Amino acid sequence: MKNIAAILTTLLTLAFSLAAQENTPVPISRQIYSFSPLAQVYLNNLGLADRNGNGVIDRGAAEGYEEFTAKYGNADTGFHANFVLCGEADGKLEEPEIINYYYLTIRFKPDFDEETAAIESEVSAYIYANDMPLVWLDDEQGTVMNAVNTALGEGWDRQEVTENEAVALFNRAMRGMRIVGAHGRSG
Repeated sequence: MKNIAAILTTLLTLAFSLAAQENTPVPISRQIYSFSPLAQVYLNNLGLADRNGNGVIDRGAAEGYEEFTAKYGNADTGFHANFVLCGEADGKLEEPEIINYYYLTIRFKPDFDEETAAIESEVSAYIYANDMPLVWLDDEQGTVMNAVNTALGEGWDRQEVTENEAVALFNRAMRGMRIVGAHGRSG
């Protein structure tokens, strides 16, 4: 009986302390200068942690910058915002740099299958748990998907392809939809 009472007391104490933490206001500066909850999935699985809470992974701050760069390559390449390159080679990994680098460089390399599987699983779970939309680049009529289906044929998205085949499909879709211009970069 004492064990049950002790467990119940512990659980109630934990529940009340968690409820109190949820009601504690968080300074707006802390919210602005922090990684998004979804970005935390990438950070956790890529060995990064924003220990000083400034919203970036700093070089020399024991946040994983050096280990990340050694294992995955240099992601401190900046990101474009309103046609301006921000944060290039500044010794900080910002959320857009990390996410872009993951999708452009890390995700499709066989050496990083374990990280990719964990990230994809957790991202999917987060998206479903928070009822987020799964289609970001299309409208309700499926305009983009319809155009791609017209260019590539029905069923193109239900096949296993190599990276080279994916590139060929991408190029065929771009030509088929008559999209001309810079649509990627090498690096």
